[in-house]
Amino acid sequence: MSESALRTLFLHPPSFEGFDGGAGSRYQARREIRSFWYPTWLAQPAALVPGSRLVDAPPAGLSVEQVVPLAREYDLAVLHTSTPSFAWDVKVAEALKGENPHLRLGMVGAHVAVHPGDALEASDAIEFVARSEFDFTIQEVAQGCPLPTVLGVSYRDNGRIRHTPERPPLEAKISEIKPTVGAANRALEAIVNFEADGSLFRGGGSVNARIVVATREGALMVPEESVVLRPAGAVVYAVREGRAQQRVVETGLRQDGRQEIRKGIAAGDVVAVDGAAFLTEGAAVALPKPEAAGATKVQAGKGQAR
Repeated sequence: MSESALRTLFLHPPSFEGFDGGAGSRYQARREIRSFWYPTWLAQPAALVPGSRLVDAPPAGLSVEQVVPLAREYDLAVLHTSTPSFAWDVKVAEALKGENPHLRLGMVGAHVAVHPGDALEASDAIEFVARSEFDFTIQEVAQGCPLPTVLGVSYRDNGRIRHTPERPPLEAKISEIKPTVGAANRALEAIVNFEADGSLFRGGGSVNARIVVATREGALMVPEESVVLRPAGAVVYAVREGRAQQRVVETGLRQDGRQEIRKGIAAGDVVAVDGAAFLTEGAAVALPKPEAAGATKVQAGKGQAR
């Protein structure tokens, strides 16, 4: 913890009377049975910031008037928000800033991760928003690191909105996979060895993981919708001179909605995407103009398959 570490408040902002946060929801909803899930989305970064405080206002029944005075006790406030609650959460942020003009304030959550620029333009009270997985991002901000040096944030700088590069995922190797499957959830247990600083982790925490089974540079990739099953096997419809040509292909790895093609088409071929399943050999195909929205064709291109 640096000498410039900030006293940090993590806040799940107040909501309307009767707000139901069941199943971790931050959505504006009511149900017959009122229930709340633990605010794990804020608890995890809070565990990385010594001396911080987490206030979960809705289940505690705290109003804006009760929460706002807390602003005087902290240097940094981190608010969790969502699309349906964002407009109200902005008002809470402005009230906190009005109570303590020196308070630094940021927001986290899916809404600001997807729309960081729009979120910052919504109010001058919001200094920064954290994108994607934000635990270590918020930790660095709370440690007093200058925003331009913190990965995964969007922030306001003299009236301009700037975005730092995404925070790279931590990489590790699976050293052991237990030979049994959990009876309750059918999950496998694995031991993973990280080379990262052990202080980054806390017992009981959770992670989002992706297992890389192979990596191929220069792989030929097409949208997975382009690949359809026919009696001949997996096929892709290439489009030449306004006609569909059925190409039997050999598929490889699949990742993020794209399918690797190992044989059958070449880089630069125009292939059908939307409606490919309805095509037949020799069917007439009218290609949309390049600038048209919702284009139904795409060029096969090379990338990395993992």
